Amino acid sequence: MSNSSSECQKFLSVADQFKLGLLMTEMQHPLTKDLSTLSKTDLRAAIDLCNEADVGALNTLKRFEKNLLPLIEEVSETLKAGARVFFVGCGATGRLSLCLESWWRRIHPGNNQVRGLLAGGDLALIQSLEKAEDFPDFGKRHLLEANLKSSDLVIGITEGGETSYVIGAVKFASEFCEKNPYILYCNEDPILEMVAKRSAEFIREEKIKNISIPIGPMALSGSTRMQASSVLQLVAGLALLGEKNIASICDRLITQLLSPSRRDELEKLITLESDLYLRDGYLTYCCSPELGMTILTDTTERAPTFGVVGLENKYETGPHALANISIENGESAEDSFKMILGRAAHPLEWSDFNGRAGSKRLAGFDLSEKNAGSREQALSNHCQVNVRRNSDHYQINFGEDLLKFPTPFNADSLLDLIDFKMLLNTHSTLVMGRLGRFESNVMTWVRPNNYKLIDRTIRYASMLLERDKLSFPYDKMAEVLFKIKLDVSADESVVEKLVSELKK
Repeated sequence: MSNSSSECQKFLSVADQFKLGLLMTEMQHPLTKDLSTLSKTDLRAAIDLCNEADVGALNTLKRFEKNLLPLIEEVSETLKAGARVFFVGCGATGRLSLCLESWWRRIHPGNNQVRGLLAGGDLALIQSLEKAEDFPDFGKRHLLEANLKSSDLVIGITEGGETSYVIGAVKFASEFCEKNPYILYCNEDPILEMVAKRSAEFIREEKIKNISIPIGPMALSGSTRMQASSVLQLVAGLALLGEKNIASICDRLITQLLSPSRRDELEKLITLESDLYLRDGYLTYCCSPELGMTILTDTTERAPTFGVVGLENKYETGPHALANISIENGESAEDSFKMILGRAAHPLEWSDFNGRAGSKRLAGFDLSEKNAGSREQALSNHCQVNVRRNSDHYQINFGEDLLKFPTPFNADSLLDLIDFKMLLNTHSTLVMGRLGRFESNVMTWVRPNNYKLIDRTIRYASMLLERDKLSFPYDKMAEVLFKIKLDVSADESVVEKLVSELKK
């Protein structure tokens, strides 16, 4: 038996644990099936579709207002008692947890009552560590390393509701803490229980308070960095504020999303950035520390979503990222992380990661002020993009072009944080659409680096085959994928390669 056949059989023996296609967060959004085409032919229409998906998610959230009141009350009680609130997530939900901690520290200087934990530690802000989310014990270890107290409140956040790291953290908290932990997710319980047995453990556990907010599919299939993480970040932030009037908050965000001036400026920004890349160019976002977390998050998440090069590390060889960031007045990598996080970075020196999550490697991701200059010298076609927050608008200087995004929200408000996140998500998604980095509304450039992503690759290939009225058995598709996946170059789409091979 060949090595690829052996690996395929190992996967198929456990594949039922990773077949997540029935989850709403993994399905195709019916509104956005022409998103890739529209991003190239009618950008304004593509923006409107992304906005419509955001609006739909916020309108759905309004229906769950009463379900969220106990969470809001308990968070308020925890903070008043002087205890801490831990947000625990992986990937996009881990990054939103750190964004909330950074925001909290900015509006409450010196207050350490909010802590965000990201699977893989703070280094995963810059580069996803896929292995980090697969083990329940990692969630427990991370909480203990962060000095969790029995009086603290743990809130797990997982878009799909099936992430082992988050489930492990919440399960440990249910045994260790006086307060029963919460877990927030965006799929319906009956389907989640059927698809993932590990999820049934917390759904049925009385000592874990689960809150399902099933907002529907993402604008880009499975890209939970978009609508799911936006809604979950909003919910967690409102809990920190003790804000119970969720419907009114959602309506204010919706009004801003539908602003014509916002759409007009977004169309210009998407065109400028995508045209730069199509001319083999590069850019560096230069921003103040308070914008750094949101910009860094969006920039980081382009790599696993669209198969582009991640942010470069000065200690490692490899190509340059299309986009990187530089923090104003940041004097070093360590200093820059402290400025955007509001505290020193917390890398993980666990042997499980073989140094990939440790402090030495983290120091190689230099986001200091000199980063823009270093890239300017190294790259022949480089553009420095300055992003600033003024009193009533965001100002973006893109070379000689000046763009202004009016905002009705206060600079340090939660609504401003969420609105800026959604704006960047739409921007980067449609930039990548114009580069051909997804097809229809399917992430065709996903890299099958673990079993969850292998299943996603097979499902997305099935979606594309359905357009041609073709279908193949799951086992057959897995067999072909394992044969080709190591031979697919960085400049090829694994999903499209799989479709091509199956059509032969």
